[in-house]
Amino acid sequence: MSGHDGLGGSAQTGPSGDDRVFRVKPGFQFYYTLPLLLALAIFVDAIFAPAADKWLFLLLVLALAAISVPRGWSRVTLEGDRLTLHTPLRRPRAVDLRQLTGLEISPRIGQAIVLHYHPDDPHGQPDLISEAVLGLPPLEDQAILEEHLRSDYGTAH
Repeated sequence: MSGHDGLGGSAQTGPSGDDRVFRVKPGFQFYYTLPLLLALAIFVDAIFAPAADKWLFLLLVLALAAISVPRGWSRVTLEGDRLTLHTPLRRPRAVDLRQLTGLEISPRIGQAIVLHYHPDDPHGQPDLISEAVLGLPPLEDQAILEEHLRSDYGTAH
């Protein structure tokens, strides 16, 4: 179900109304899918003009696509005090917002959000000694998520 918040953007909301789903920007979905299109072009070229180096190059591009394509079809859910990055073919990565130590905006293309947080120790408690990083892909309505994280959880810049 789709909802509209008062900030001029829209995000998918879940049954409770507090849950939000943020998807990768369509332009970046295409960008992350490019290695797959390149692999298809190399495959066609290798079929019509076989050469051993083309097959090796195809394997390398397919390895790149295996990393890139799932990231392009990721989504981020914000459910109460928990943010989760769902990436196809990978296990979800969840961060309790109380564990956040800061967030920054990546200077790279797309200016994705990078979260700094204390990971859980073996007992399920935040390990205050170590810090982990979770980089999100460029998201639609990313400003809404950033504002929510900065205002409600006081994360540092």
